[in-house]
Amino acid sequence: SKREAAPNTATAFQNVTLSQNRPNPFDELTTVEYSIPENTKNATLDVFSMEGKLMASYDIQGGSGKVNIQSNTMQSGTYVYAINVNGANVATNIMIIQK
Repeated sequence: SKREAAPNTATAFQNVTLSQNRPNPFDELTTVEYSIPENTKNATLDVFSMEGKLMASYDIQGGSGKVNIQSNTMQSGTYVYAINVNGANVATNIMIIQK
């Protein structure tokens, strides 16, 4: 009999795409497009400082979508944004805020 991988293993997240935010660098607002498997639950798009502090978190749904990130609570600088599923970062990228 064929064994199937548990849904929480890394193989479940091969179909994840996380685009570069646009515009980048940005001042007040930037947009990130993403795609995750349709049946994904407990997914967020998180923004972290370079020191690892969580700056913002947006709930996202399975499938394709976009998130508008506002910089109002963040200083100028470089930040990491990540798709997080069930507590694990499955895709990351970098954005720059210039105010």
